[in-house]
Amino acid sequence: PPVDDDPDGIRMKEARAAHGDASFEAYFRSTLTSPTGQELFADLGIDDPAEQLEIMFDQARLDTALRGRPDLRRALQDSPMFDDERAAQVAADLLADISDSGVPAYLWDGWRDPHPHDRLMMYANLTSPRRLAMGPWAHGPLDPFDQREKEAENILAVESLRWYDRWVKDVPNGIDEEPSLAWCTEAAGPRWRWHHSDAWPLADAQRVVHRLGGGPSGTLDAGNDGVLSSDEVEPGRDSFTVDYAATTGTQTTYHSATGGGAIDLPDMRVNDTRGLAYTSEPLTEEVTVAGTPIFHLFVTADAPDTTFVVHVEEVLPNGRSELIKQGFLRASHRSLRELPYDNLGAPFFSSLPQDVGATAPLDDGVAELVIGTEPMARTFSVGNRIRVTITGADEGVVWSVPDERPPTITLLRDADHPSHVSLPIWRPPS
Repeated sequence: PPVDDDPDGIRMKEARAAHGDASFEAYFRSTLTSPTGQELFADLGIDDPAEQLEIMFDQARLDTALRGRPDLRRALQDSPMFDDERAAQVAADLLADISDSGVPAYLWDGWRDPHPHDRLMMYANLTSPRRLAMGPWAHGPLDPFDQREKEAENILAVESLRWYDRWVKDVPNGIDEEPSLAWCTEAAGPRWRWHHSDAWPLADAQRVVHRLGGGPSGTLDAGNDGVLSSDEVEPGRDSFTVDYAATTGTQTTYHSATGGGAIDLPDMRVNDTRGLAYTSEPLTEEVTVAGTPIFHLFVTADAPDTTFVVHVEEVLPNGRSELIKQGFLRASHRSLRELPYDNLGAPFFSSLPQDVGATAPLDDGVAELVIGTEPMARTFSVGNRIRVTITGADEGVVWSVPDERPPTITLLRDADHPSHVSLPIWRPPS
């Protein structure tokens, strides 16, 4: 964010440059310095890397810059952002090295942080002494009036002292004899409740298939509400045209974690009209989803490739819809691959060049997409409803190069194409 005594952004640029290869510019350099990127910025007369980066992440400016340049637009869409074949093994080797070192590790994360899956995955793979706290907080104590952040401050101080006393001073305080995972379930309010276990995913969480169904007419399009049900639903197909104005706002968990201030998510009702939304009946008992929701979608499109954004939300009795978790996929990267470490049953997109190249385009038949969100531990309250939404963009969060003619996506749901969401349902001990 800008500061008062740096109106021209000079100190900001110096600070960014000081990060070197660890900077955000360096992370995105492959696209900025690609022939396509250089052609774009040469046409625009922009040679400042910081300004180039701002354009790439500003939906309106990027769309304006590409207007009347269909070849350049398509080339930018096809810019390769591939995984490295060695990367997964490097991660596995690092996990093994940490375990072999025997150094005790206290892992710390929150359900409102961008990537709690990473910490849970590390916890599951480490064999050295380890402990994980997964609380209701976000990436950092950014809001002094948020009691979730107060919870983080209080627990972190106590737990740090206990951990160092045990492993540095060799004080037998029992922390290494307690369950190694402390985690909370969240609920609207906000409210939270602490639980303890020695493993994740939870052994007693049962996956329940929730099917996607059409509205009263049996079909669905953007702006109408479909059905989310664990019972059978009528077969059909639902279509929507990608709306690049779809957004979860400018103060999401991702903005917060990168210095954008406290999380402040909007009511998702407007965003839900920009894609396909499927909503359950009001709940007659509490339902706790503890784990990774996984979407199985059977789709076609009138374009070779497009982006999918899936959302899990809780709808309150007054109609407000609160975002809980998201998942993202560029359809050309939908091929899955096994990893040399435990990924907790979550799907992992290959993104290797050979796999992306062998993936059929979306306008060449039906494609099955398997998309996991980040893990969650959410108790949906009695009278509230569970909603899942599918859009083709999230302005300000997902990098999109808008097509001149936005793609139309069709979701199939029948016996041969059982589009659904698998939710890990957990019943807390009474």
